[in-house]
Amino acid sequence: MKKISILPEHVANQIAAGEVVQRPASVVKELMENSLDSGASEIKVNIINAGKTSIQIIDNGDGIEKDQIKLAFIRHATSKLNTADDLFSLNTMGFRGEALASICAISQVNLKSRTADSQETYEITLDENKEGDIINSVGSVGTTITVKNLFYNVPARRQFLKSEPIEFRHINEAFTRIVLANPKIKFTLKHNNKEEAQFESENLRQRISHVLGKKINESLVPVEESTEVVSIDGFVLRPNNAKKSKGNQYLYVNKRPIKNNYLHKSIIEAFEGLVAPGMHPLYVLKLTVPEDKVDVNVHPSKTEVQFEDERTIYKILCSAVKRSLGIHHIAPPIDFENNLDQHISAQSSKALSAPKIKVNSNFNPFNFESQKSETETDIFFQSNDKSEQKPIEFSSSWDEGESKSESDKTSFFLPPNYIITNLKTSLVIINIKRAKKRILFDQLISTLNGDNQLSGQSWVFPEKIELIYNNNIQIWNTQLKKMGFHWEKQENEFIFTAGPLFLNQSESISWLETVIQQDPNDDLYHDLVISWLSNSENKYSAMIDSNITDIVDALFQCNNPWTDPYDNLITQILDSKAIFEKFN
Repeated sequence: MKKISILPEHVANQIAAGEVVQRPASVVKELMENSLDSGASEIKVNIINAGKTSIQIIDNGDGIEKDQIKLAFIRHATSKLNTADDLFSLNTMGFRGEALASICAISQVNLKSRTADSQETYEITLDENKEGDIINSVGSVGTTITVKNLFYNVPARRQFLKSEPIEFRHINEAFTRIVLANPKIKFTLKHNNKEEAQFESENLRQRISHVLGKKINESLVPVEESTEVVSIDGFVLRPNNAKKSKGNQYLYVNKRPIKNNYLHKSIIEAFEGLVAPGMHPLYVLKLTVPEDKVDVNVHPSKTEVQFEDERTIYKILCSAVKRSLGIHHIAPPIDFENNLDQHISAQSSKALSAPKIKVNSNFNPFNFESQKSETETDIFFQSNDKSEQKPIEFSSSWDEGESKSESDKTSFFLPPNYIITNLKTSLVIINIKRAKKRILFDQLISTLNGDNQLSGQSWVFPEKIELIYNNNIQIWNTQLKKMGFHWEKQENEFIFTAGPLFLNQSESISWLETVIQQDPNDDLYHDLVISWLSNSENKYSAMIDSNITDIVDALFQCNNPWTDPYDNLITQILDSKAIFEKFN
């Protein structure tokens, strides 16, 4: 048995650093929070190669005095608290004193700082916690910290970093969360010396519009509530902006961005009846809770908190959002398209005509001698000679306009949504809508995973989109083009001129804004295609030929012709035994 020994300090620091720094975005978050705690009114973030080469944060905060600079890099050295009781009266973003020490353990760090009452700027360089000498430098009031070669001394961690666009997307997300929480502060983000985003000091509504898109402003519904337990301030977006997947849901407690599924459910409950099941409303909501009623020391990432009375906060949050939706007269939308589709078959392409009514001009309601209706007799007999029965002749006028030929004799359309075809020893009944869902689903999955490309439909009016996630378009470049999207970039705007054939323009843009927040390397294609199908409920005919023989052939070429992507039954087989049971 090996003997127990104390780990060398540099090894222990590298292990501990893994809890605080998972990827470049973690460094950006920690350093920006330090800048906020310093009282900065302007913060600049400069990124090189998605943070793998360099991360630089520049602020105009209070700065660090010369005799405090080396102390700032020692683990558990902090100016935020002195005792454990101070954890319950925190008004700063950081408090553990671990961020700078952890970052130094796995990178090369340079810091310049100058305080307002000093004429001198001081600089220090550290490499793997090996501190250098403090030297005089040149700089303005505030702090500039540069982190180079992240994980250079931990190769196992560095090789697990994703591609540059994906890592920069995570940086964007961390940057965005802090930007939305602090609208009065000016922020700038640059990547590879190219400005990706800049936000001036403004109010929260303006900040949300600039971050999430100018069109969002029209959909913002203000939420305000003040109680002894919690105060709520922020905005939710109207129900028609809800997404199939999570994204653009920002929740803060005392300006700290958090993730809390329990409170997220509270907001979903407030939207009950306004959004479809499985849809997620968008929101930016800030909760202010007394410091002694919330514990922020739950997880090293500080994105999880624990409330003293979480259930009460749940109810107040749900009530506040409901009340705001009611004040702004937001009611459940009426889906005229789907309601009409219950009565009019989407599969039939023939023009509707007035019903034809046959009237018996000789009918006399006061003639009691003739009680039997001529129509009733004609149903069973073709002549007055009741001994000469003839088989029933069903009219097939409803099948006019459907594609029929000599080769279609074994398959025919049964209104409103079914196909009946035959196998050697049985009949097969097919639900057309569900069959088209399965066919389209398999086509889309095959396209995303292979080299196929679907046709797009051009839009009469091109759509301009401003995105903070510019690099996400690059991540999804191949898949978007396969789906039929076409666009060009002009400065910070993307001008889309075409989209998928099975989505209209507004649905395409809505889906686009959701999907570019996902990671295409996470094998989420199944969920994405499901969301496409949900957004194109009545448009399968645009992709699938309505010829019944082609539908049957395409269905039985699918991997699973028996159920649709939602596991609903597509086909029902009736063999001779099942038919016999129906008649006996």
